[in-house]
Amino acid sequence: MLEKKADIGAAKNTVFERIAKNDPRINKELLVLVKSPEVPENALAMRRDLDETLKQDIKAALLTMDKETDGQTVLKTFGAQRFIETTDKDYAPVIEYAREIGLNLSTYDYLND
Repeated sequence: MLEKKADIGAAKNTVFERIAKNDPRINKELLVLVKSPEVPENALAMRRDLDETLKQDIKAALLTMDKETDGQTVLKTFGAQRFIETTDKDYAPVIEYAREIGLNLSTYDYLND
Protein backbone atom coordinates (compact mmCIF):
# COMPACT_ATOMS: atom_id res chain seq x y z
CA MET A 1 0.00 0.00 0.00
CA LEU A 2 2.28 2.85 1.09
CA GLU A 3 4.19 3.03 -2.19
CA LYS A 4 4.32 6.86 -2.44
CA LYS A 5 2.41 6.86 -5.75
CA ALA A 6 -0.08 9.49 -4.52
CA ASP A 7 -0.04 12.42 -2.14
CA ILE A 8 -3.67 12.06 -1.06
CA GLY A 9 -6.42 9.48 -1.21
CA ALA A 10 -9.81 8.42 0.08
CA ALA A 11 -11.02 5.15 1.53
CA LYS A 12 -14.18 3.73 2.97
CA ASN A 13 -13.77 3.60 6.75
CA THR A 14 -14.15 -0.17 6.97
CA VAL A 15 -11.53 -0.71 4.27
CA PHE A 16 -9.14 1.72 5.96
CA GLU A 17 -9.65 0.07 9.35
CA ARG A 18 -9.12 -3.43 7.95
CA ILE A 19 -5.92 -2.42 6.17
CA ALA A 20 -4.65 -0.47 9.20
CA LYS A 21 -5.29 -3.49 11.42
CA ASN A 22 -3.10 -5.64 9.16
CA ASP A 23 -0.40 -3.04 8.49
CA PRO A 24 0.70 -0.86 11.44
CA ARG A 25 2.44 1.54 9.04
CA ILE A 26 -0.96 2.85 7.93
CA ASN A 27 -1.67 4.72 11.15
CA LYS A 28 1.98 5.74 11.54
CA GLU A 29 2.52 7.09 8.03
CA LEU A 30 -0.88 8.40 6.98
CA LEU A 31 -2.61 11.49 8.28
CA VAL A 32 -6.43 11.42 8.23
CA LEU A 33 -7.48 14.91 7.17
CA VAL A 34 -11.23 14.54 7.49
CA LYS A 35 -13.87 11.88 8.07
CA SER A 36 -17.36 11.88 6.66
CA PRO A 37 -20.33 11.33 8.97
CA GLU A 38 -21.14 7.70 9.65
CA VAL A 39 -23.97 6.20 7.63
CA PRO A 40 -25.08 2.60 7.13
CA GLU A 41 -22.47 0.76 5.14
CA ASN A 42 -24.76 -1.11 2.77
CA ALA A 43 -28.48 -1.28 2.28
CA LEU A 44 -31.10 -3.59 0.92
CA ALA A 45 -34.34 -2.25 -0.47
CA MET A 46 -37.56 -3.76 -1.81
CA ARG A 47 -39.91 -2.58 -4.51
CA ARG A 48 -42.79 -0.48 -3.21
CA ASP A 49 -45.34 -2.61 -5.06
CA LEU A 50 -44.11 -5.89 -3.54
CA ASP A 51 -46.74 -7.73 -1.52
CA GLU A 52 -46.65 -6.39 2.06
CA THR A 53 -46.69 -9.86 3.63
CA LEU A 54 -43.74 -10.92 1.51
CA LYS A 55 -41.88 -7.74 2.50
CA GLN A 56 -42.44 -8.47 6.18
CA ASP A 57 -41.35 -12.11 5.77
CA ILE A 58 -38.13 -11.08 4.01
CA LYS A 59 -37.44 -8.41 6.62
CA ALA A 60 -37.96 -10.85 9.48
CA ALA A 61 -35.70 -13.45 7.85
CA LEU A 62 -32.90 -10.94 7.30
CA LEU A 63 -33.11 -9.40 10.78
CA THR A 64 -33.00 -12.79 12.53
CA MET A 65 -30.68 -14.82 10.33
CA ASP A 66 -27.73 -14.18 12.67
CA LYS A 67 -29.52 -16.28 15.30
CA GLU A 68 -29.30 -19.50 13.26
CA THR A 69 -26.30 -21.53 12.09
CA ASP A 70 -27.24 -21.46 8.39
CA GLY A 71 -27.85 -17.72 8.58
CA GLN A 72 -24.52 -17.14 10.29
CA THR A 73 -22.80 -19.10 7.51
CA VAL A 74 -24.44 -16.97 4.83
CA LEU A 75 -23.55 -13.75 6.64
CA LYS A 76 -19.95 -14.86 7.11
CA THR A 77 -19.70 -15.59 3.38
CA PHE A 78 -20.09 -11.94 2.53
CA GLY A 79 -18.32 -10.54 5.58
CA ALA A 80 -21.26 -9.43 7.71
CA GLN A 81 -22.24 -10.20 11.28
CA ARG A 82 -25.92 -9.33 11.02
CA PHE A 83 -28.49 -7.09 9.41
CA ILE A 84 -29.90 -4.13 11.29
CA GLU A 85 -33.00 -2.14 10.56
CA THR A 86 -32.34 1.42 9.44
CA THR A 87 -34.52 4.48 9.04
CA ASP A 88 -34.32 7.64 6.97
CA LYS A 89 -32.68 9.28 10.00
CA ASP A 90 -29.65 7.00 9.56
CA TYR A 91 -29.12 8.50 6.10
CA ALA A 92 -29.60 12.14 7.17
CA PRO A 93 -25.94 13.06 6.51
CA VAL A 94 -26.19 11.75 2.95
CA ILE A 95 -29.49 13.51 2.34
CA GLU A 96 -28.11 16.77 3.75
CA TYR A 97 -24.96 16.52 1.65
CA ALA A 98 -27.00 15.85 -1.50
CA ARG A 99 -29.15 18.88 -0.70
CA GLU A 100 -26.07 21.06 -0.17
CA ILE A 101 -24.60 20.17 -3.56
CA GLY A 102 -27.93 20.35 -5.39
CA LEU A 103 -28.22 16.64 -6.10
CA ASN A 104 -31.79 15.42 -6.57
CA LEU A 105 -31.76 11.90 -5.14
CA SER A 106 -35.14 11.07 -6.66
CA THR A 107 -33.85 11.57 -10.21
CA TYR A 108 -30.16 10.68 -9.80
CA ASP A 109 -28.92 7.94 -12.16
CA TYR A 110 -27.50 5.38 -9.72
CA LEU A 111 -26.27 3.08 -12.47
CA ASN A 112 -23.18 5.22 -13.13
CA ASP A 113 -22.46 3.64 -16.50
